[in-house]
Amino acid sequence: MGNAKILGSTDLIRIARDFPLTCVDLGARGGIASDLLPISRYVDAIGFEPDQQEWERLDADARTATHRWKSLRYLPIAVGSGATETLHIYRARGCSSLLEANAGLADQYSRGDYFELERSHEVKTVPLDVAAAEFKFDKAEFIKIDIQGYELEVFKSGPRLIGEHVLGIRSEIAFLPVYQEQPLFSEIESFLRPKGMYAMGFYNLQHWRNSTKSKPPWNGSKQVPFSFGQLIHGDVLFLRDASTMRDDTEEGINKLIKTSMLALIFGYVDYAHNMLKRPGVEQLLANKYDVSVSTIVRDVSKYWSHLHRKKSIYAAIKTARGLVKNLVGQER
Repeated sequence: MGNAKILGSTDLIRIARDFPLTCVDLGARGGIASDLLPISRYVDAIGFEPDQQEWERLDADARTATHRWKSLRYLPIAVGSGATETLHIYRARGCSSLLEANAGLADQYSRGDYFELERSHEVKTVPLDVAAAEFKFDKAEFIKIDIQGYELEVFKSGPRLIGEHVLGIRSEIAFLPVYQEQPLFSEIESFLRPKGMYAMGFYNLQHWRNSTKSKPPWNGSKQVPFSFGQLIHGDVLFLRDASTMRDDTEEGINKLIKTSMLALIFGYVDYAHNMLKRPGVEQLLANKYDVSVSTIVRDVSKYWSHLHRKKSIYAAIKTARGLVKNLVGQER
């Protein structure tokens, strides 16, 4: 992130400084999720990783490496229902879970080796609200959660944090049960929607094919060189319903500004505009920061437009290369 702008806007820097966020990353293997990097210097980041070996690596990095967050810490704790569960460590470490793998489905889609069990051990899970109080993130605004099928149990264990304080959630979801008794997307969405969290968009959608691990549609088997895959899993972004927040109280304006900041980071400029134009918010921004909502929205919209065009061009080039590679392979 440059020193002059956030998402193409110079005005957002002063606002973000006065409205810091707390990001909780549940399943922090590999490091804190990059979603909030544009405003990382104004974000307190907390990662939870129950795999002791991975936590030790992350903790060492947080203590010694230069990072971009306002503050950064990792905790070797499994968040969940409060029960003692078995943590299954699979060959593909990112597939490790408190749930047992659905071996039949993994084999069907040529991914059985991902779920070869290497070791397992019991862990005492801590309810989300209990962890929030104990580790001082009881008003966290953003949660990223990727814990391989155990997400709904965590949401259920945090009625206060989820229902009252969290403004955005990026959750891994599944459309087929990769793990035994895994809740699917429909169940997670049905649980969060009454809490005021609306699904905004899908990310990193993964499509699997039966005959190959190669990503569709190219590079399939010789018999099936081209085929789309079946939608298996991905991520979904939830944001707090703006209509539930007031713009005539300090708390309400605070939530509206922070939610709009999250919306801008993910490119939902229109949704952010709706919140920033609320009279109480617009008046605060004009009086305290001497900024125009229309200017912020215009600048961020231009930023996302430019980025979208670049990604579209890259996607077109990638598709063309795949087509050429496939045609050359057929000729051989």
